[in-house]
Amino acid sequence: MEGNSEGSHTWMTDGYNNIAIPNPLQGYVDDIVIFATQEQDLLGMCDKTDSFVNVTGMNIKHRKCAVLHGQRCGNNWSKHDGTSGIQIIIQNQPIPKLRKSGKYTYLGHDISLDGKASEAQLSSIVTEFHNTLRKINECPLPVSAKIQAVNDMAISKLNFYFSNITFPAKTLANMENNIVKYIRELFHLKKS
Repeated sequence: MEGNSEGSHTWMTDGYNNIAIPNPLQGYVDDIVIFATQEQDLLGMCDKTDSFVNVTGMNIKHRKCAVLHGQRCGNNWSKHDGTSGIQIIIQNQPIPKLRKSGKYTYLGHDISLDGKASEAQLSSIVTEFHNTLRKINECPLPVSAKIQAVNDMAISKLNFYFSNITFPAKTLANMENNIVKYIRELFHLKKS
């Protein structure tokens, strides 16, 4: 990767003007996520992805892939978007297409382009968060390590969801109140 004053560019994004910072191509160990606002940019990056995985001997698991698409019109989603015709083919197989409300399962949770989660999904995330706080509280760590564990274990799990799911303000306030309550109890602080 080369760095310059305009941001970082890679072979994947080379040749595209107005590439967003951070890069619209994100890699997570063995996962790839590509973001594009123009169809030709998406197709170009997917062609490069196809070349890269073939040269390196990797295989794409098409059952675990999806193209999420939709078209914005101001602050709203367009009812009749022009993105439905896009066809992505990698390693000679098409990648399934999902509309903005279509659900894609990633790490056991449904993700959609519109960011709407089901009540059951939100409940599961919040329950997991509270259970993690409880486990941290019960473990035999010093107070300073428990505070670090709140960041490393409880909040870091939420960071994935924050970029993929829209949380109601009430849910976020509830989780924040629980963190404050937990920290007050650790330090034996007054509750007012």
